[in-house]
Amino acid sequence: MNKFYLFSYGTLMDIEIQKILFSREINMIDATLENHSVYADSDGYYYVKEKAGQSIQGKVLELTQEEIWIADQWEEIPKYLRENIKIRLNDGSYKEVFIYIKTNVKSEIQVKPNEVSNYSIDEVIQIAGDFKKQLNDITIP
Repeated sequence: MNKFYLFSYGTLMDIEIQKILFSREINMIDATLENHSVYADSDGYYYVKEKAGQSIQGKVLELTQEEIWIADQWEEIPKYLRENIKIRLNDGSYKEVFIYIKTNVKSEIQVKPNEVSNYSIDEVIQIAGDFKKQLNDITIP
């Protein structure tokens, strides 16, 4: 089974969201994306951007091929693109993983530390449930 490693700084770190989207709790490792900060665009979507001296605390998710496809849909590719980036694990080692990078950014609104979404967790759970129902009508490659 192929494994895909994805750095998340947002909703995909939430166990309830994982259970809705992937039908299971995902294995996660604490990690840091160095020299980056989280911002919100004018459309409310969060994104990361290089910023010297700043860091983002997140998680590395271990996903299957089907799950990375679901994550791609959740992140609304091509609104975000999946790219490779090197992150630091809490044991001090570095790992190359995927991250979603927002395209067509129009504004740079600073986000509060540890804030993962413009929506409340209850709103995100509702959105995830609706999203999963739509996926049930699609054949996952």
